[in-house]
Amino acid sequence: AADLARLAAAACARGEACAPERVEPAYLRDNVALTLAEQQARRAAR
Repeated sequence: AADLARLAAAACARGEACAPERVEPAYLRDNVALTLAEQQARRAAR
């Protein structure tokens, strides 16, 4: 959290701030598990 705060402060100082309502989370691992259909398809492909 401290690293993120430092990055945010630097970006704000450069005028790169944006309105809080425009901020969206960035998911690094959106697809961490296969759906049941994907699991079945992989098994069938073997």
